Amino acid sequence: MSPTHANKKGVRYRYYTSHAVLQHRKVEAGSVARVSAPDVEELVCECLRGRGAETASSDKDLVTQNIIKVRIRRDRIEVVRNNQIEDEQGIASKFSIPFTPTATAQKGILRNPSEDLHIDTGARETLLQAIAHAARWSDEIRSSKVTSEEIAIAEQIGERHVRRLLPLAFLAPSIVEAITDGTAPAGLTVSRMTEALPHRWADQEKMFGFA
Repeated sequence: MSPTHANKKGVRYRYYTSHAVLQHRKVEAGSVARVSAPDVEELVCECLRGRGAETASSDKDLVTQNIIKVRIRRDRIEVVRNNQIEDEQGIASKFSIPFTPTATAQKGILRNPSEDLHIDTGARETLLQAIAHAARWSDEIRSSKVTSEEIAIAEQIGERHVRRLLPLAFLAPSIVEAITDGTAPAGLTVSRMTEALPHRWADQEKMFGFA
């Protein structure tokens, strides 16, 4: 797959698209022809950090240092890690991440409304884990037990990542409930929800389509 993008109403959307599709050979495209780049990148980076990958200055460096190949399947993301890391640290060279690609609209094809209207299982689990981490870290910081830097050291992740997730501790209860029961709208990701999270719950609900 190759990185591609599309511009719609001034917004740039990034994707990974099958080489076969780009070369007009759709029948050879495989099980997933196109997938949202931020969704894949976010899941892979979160999983790498959770598996003890060394802290990198950026997500790009994290992937470059730790991954050889990523395969997108209908129900999962398959990750092949750097063999040198496996030899030196005893870390498994391959692992899978549950993932359901969000269907993208295609010309001439009508899709019936279905579960695509709601958050998929992979994104839901990733968000709930991030919210749980943020809530715990926030409680620890407010009780003056630790600093964000100390949390980053203990969790073996970058302090920037800790600071990015912390706002999720202040999500509106209605949003957390919708994510938990799977009725939240499709397209919610950790990156989207932490990019510019409003302080007021009403503004959060409006921003993410709950109002």
